[in-house]
Amino acid sequence: MPISIVANMSDGSTKNVTTDSKTKYESSDSRIVVSGGNIVASNLAPDGMTGTVKVTYGGKEATINVLVKKTEVIVESLTATPVDVTVAPGKSVPISIVANMSDGSTKNVTTDSTTKYVSSDSKIVVSGGSIVASNLAPDGLTGTVKVTYGGKEATINVLVKKTEVIVESLTATPVDVTVAPGKSVPISIVANMSDGSTKNVTTDSTTKYVSSDSKIVVSGGSIVASNLAPDGLTGTVKVTYGGKEATINVLVKKTGVTVESLTATPVDVTVAPGKSVPISIVANMSDGSTKNVTTDSTTKYVSSDSKIVVSGGSIVASNLAPDGLTGTVKVTYGGKEVTINVLVKK
Repeated sequence: MPISIVANMSDGSTKNVTTDSKTKYESSDSRIVVSGGNIVASNLAPDGMTGTVKVTYGGKEATINVLVKKTEVIVESLTATPVDVTVAPGKSVPISIVANMSDGSTKNVTTDSTTKYVSSDSKIVVSGGSIVASNLAPDGLTGTVKVTYGGKEATINVLVKKTEVIVESLTATPVDVTVAPGKSVPISIVANMSDGSTKNVTTDSTTKYVSSDSKIVVSGGSIVASNLAPDGLTGTVKVTYGGKEATINVLVKKTGVTVESLTATPVDVTVAPGKSVPISIVANMSDGSTKNVTTDSTTKYVSSDSKIVVSGGSIVASNLAPDGLTGTVKVTYGGKEVTINVLVKK
């Protein structure tokens, strides 16, 4: 606590000697001292302790009586941030309520159970630390929210205003496309809106695609490389929607066509002894095409029983194959395989 020591002079003048080097302070208790013109109580000073400080200057003295007393920390004021809120119907805006305490500290009481919010309009409420406007709140509605805590209050001014939802950015997926000549790769263009929502605009009539090369186009939501596009061709496709743009990088690269799987028809064969059943082996290629490889010289057939063989594109059961004999024929082509199940039945 600050103090003031004034010397009253013989000529009628006065002189503040609080911090004069000649002014001496003598405390009756070491837990009470004078420092920088203030009476200071130690943290160890008990509640209710009394003492005195004797002050001397110029041969005169004065006595200060000291009482150490704990003081309750109370709320001095509330600070609302923001104090002016603009919110769209059906939307929310977060707020912060801070209590300024008598000891100089602050406390966030936004969601404290004792903090009370009173709105001037039922279409404006506070929930989870946010000002919320009802979907039914009309454009231009104004109101206030009175906040109380610890006997103090603050007021938040609220304006409900419809906001236009605009495009903030575009996201292209994938952003780097590798495509073979004559082939296509699907893409996705998503508009990220100002209200936090997203919208797929890949095939929207207002979405525009501009390619840096005529041999690279966009059709039906896919990047398409012309049959005439040379291996290694690079280019870009600029995408625009709602005033925003994104760029897709394109590389045309020839890819080797490989076998992805084999299809055997039928996969379950029933054949009589001494008879045959025709089969078909089709290779499904990586470029989406198919190829009949039943009698291809590189197609291999391995039977689990010597009385069941493949000849001229047919499963053949030997005359010696007993009724009820079962077996398999494993077919391989282009590194892929398929199995045909065989039952010999008279």
